[in-house]
Amino acid sequence: MNNQTKPKRFCTECGAELTGEHKFCTECGAVIKEKEVEKNPEVTNTPAPPVLTLDPPPPRNQPLPPPPTFQQPKQQNTYNDPPPSYNQPQTQSPMRGSEYEPISTLGYIGIYILLALPLIGFILTIVWAVGGCRKINKRNMARANLIIMAAGIVLSIISLIVLYAIGFNFLNELINFSYSWS
Repeated sequence: MNNQTKPKRFCTECGAELTGEHKFCTECGAVIKEKEVEKNPEVTNTPAPPVLTLDPPPPRNQPLPPPPTFQQPKQQNTYNDPPPSYNQPQTQSPMRGSEYEPISTLGYIGIYILLALPLIGFILTIVWAVGGCRKINKRNMARANLIIMAAGIVLSIISLIVLYAIGFNFLNELINFSYSWS
């Protein structure tokens, strides 16, 4: 049995003794390459290279950088300080009688009652839509009402054509069925 112990190995970066076959120094984390590891030449039979010494290399005296300092941010507002004031932009309301003056709630109710009348509502819608009123809100509402009426008329015509085609086909089948019984 060979009574020789394993050679002692030391890190070339920090000088710590290495145990086992680690690839990194457990003290400083430096990569350990087999050529850079210092071995104790007394235990090995091969002569040590001239750069290696028997003593562990001294640690490199490099000053550590100072730890980062963190400062607490200054508080912007405490409970005792009044809240900051915000100036909201001042908007001017339109002058009375202007075309941009809003229509009141009762005004809208009156407009809807007038538009609900069958013939008068249609005539008023056309007059207001082409510019026969001085309020822009009423003019836009009349234009929207005309678009809705036009869409309703188109959908009604399409529905009547489809129903007529289905009804005519059904009536034709009913007639043919009644003749087959006789």
